[in-house]
Amino acid sequence: MNKLTNDIWVLGDTRSLSLLNSSLNVLEGARELAALRSEVKSRTVFVLMKGAACEQEDESVQLKDAMEKAVSHGADKILVLTFASKQADILTGTYSRMLANVVQKKQPLVCLFPLNAMMREIAARTAFLCHSGLIADCLRFKYENGEIIAVCPSHGGEIMAELGFSDRSKTGFITVQPNAFKRKEIQKKNQTDTFSPKSQSIPQALDLEKLHLDEVEFYEEIKFPEDCETLFYEEARLISRRRKTFSPQSLETANKVVAGGAGLGNVDGFRGLRKLAAALGAQIGATRPPVLWHWTDEESLIGQTGKSIRPELLITVGTSGAVQYTAGITEAKKIVAINKDPGAPIFQFADIGIVEDAAIFIPLFTDKVQKIAMRSLADSIEKRSGQGSENSIGGYDESEGGIAAHNSADFGSKLMQMRTAHQLSQDDLAHRTGRTPEFIEELENNRTTPSVGFMIQLAEVFGVDSGTFLNEDERSALSGNRAKEYTRRTANYYYQTLTPGAENEHLRVFMVTIESNKKHKPVAYRHEGEEFVYVMEGILELTLEGKPHKLMAGESMKFNSQTPHQLKSLGSKDTRCLVTLYTP
Repeated sequence: MNKLTNDIWVLGDTRSLSLLNSSLNVLEGARELAALRSEVKSRTVFVLMKGAACEQEDESVQLKDAMEKAVSHGADKILVLTFASKQADILTGTYSRMLANVVQKKQPLVCLFPLNAMMREIAARTAFLCHSGLIADCLRFKYENGEIIAVCPSHGGEIMAELGFSDRSKTGFITVQPNAFKRKEIQKKNQTDTFSPKSQSIPQALDLEKLHLDEVEFYEEIKFPEDCETLFYEEARLISRRRKTFSPQSLETANKVVAGGAGLGNVDGFRGLRKLAAALGAQIGATRPPVLWHWTDEESLIGQTGKSIRPELLITVGTSGAVQYTAGITEAKKIVAINKDPGAPIFQFADIGIVEDAAIFIPLFTDKVQKIAMRSLADSIEKRSGQGSENSIGGYDESEGGIAAHNSADFGSKLMQMRTAHQLSQDDLAHRTGRTPEFIEELENNRTTPSVGFMIQLAEVFGVDSGTFLNEDERSALSGNRAKEYTRRTANYYYQTLTPGAENEHLRVFMVTIESNKKHKPVAYRHEGEEFVYVMEGILELTLEGKPHKLMAGESMKFNSQTPHQLKSLGSKDTRCLVTLYTP
């Protein structure tokens, strides 16, 4: 067997720019490892594998661009492995055999792989084919007594293990957490035009059987013939393939992320965190324990074996700060950590730290955020509406059936954000508020403005008291003038609260006046809780799930508020009702 060289190989992933950048991060790790081996001259070799599967990716980086980036980030050499196959797809087994063939011929000291699903599989397969050892999830390197040592998290990140290779006569294989290193662009002398189309320094491609030839200084390409049966054979057969699409709301691209860990205690604690994420319009993330305990799915996992995130704001709750998790949050701009243990390592990463039990803090914080979010939604209309009439709240003039005659600049986008954060479709929100999907679409496109009645229903859907829509001046004006507490909610009815100051209580009582021969809402609606209606004057038609009930003065009816219901005044006089509402 040939003696190992001092070359350190890094496998480049060109399926997307993001994956290539991860590979360049690992290249920086290779450069640091080479520097640790100062007694010998080690080269960093950036390896690119070219085939049909890589070529057809919509977001793939062109080979020339990938090579230029590798050199500008410190690679001493580029090695390209090409399989000239007519197959539509090449699976990881083929790439592994390509790599194993070349590794056994060239004998690099170690091969480093950026940690992702595809590269993890290629690393494992290639190590097996080369009868070599594989170290997983490396975060940094050490070099002691002529031996490469990979420092890796163990026992859930509570301790760091130092691992080496038992057989130092064989190439070692290591998967590396790409966020553990930061790529650095380095301009190397005399290599600025190495891969320019006009450059003459790029040699002709080398055939597989000519690997014994002297290596070219900067670049080498090895072509594997199409009829190479040992590479073409696959144990598995690809049936179909489809690129996963990331929505603007995906965890990797989210501007705001709320992440939870084992410190949340149970699935109910994590459920409360979802409410906070919805109120903030944030994506939900998790450490490994909540995923293992099925509080959330694998797609929410952040860290070494999960996703790397880069939000403007990260709120991390009940997370200890284990390395396996923090490796995935290093690019977050602002980190707020909440943990009841003042000595938790997560506080070392946080810009703001809150020492408190999540079970106590999160519900209070969520309630506050919900109110601010809903008030902001109302303010976005108010800014365009100006001062309303005496029948308006916060400038919400109902006299023409809407809050104002002008479209709101921000309301639609804010409503859409809150709806999607609560994982509601336009149809879902329409059903819960007793409106049509077309009406919700018009609101989100700022083609119409909502009524106060709709805003109050919206508050019920999002779990916020309707009093949120009153600012402090408005609250003071109303509380100081109880005799004028009538508020016009639609063109057809008025209501007066008989329990002022009970906005956050379970039980509230209203006096509702519906104009003669009018419905209080255009369509039936529903909400949480129970309701009791007592007719004081006039004749009331109460429709429950499409079935009408006629109530005369002095008669009453109790029903579940989740039942679609609608009130209508019958006869020539207005109908006055006492409505008692209980909400959980």
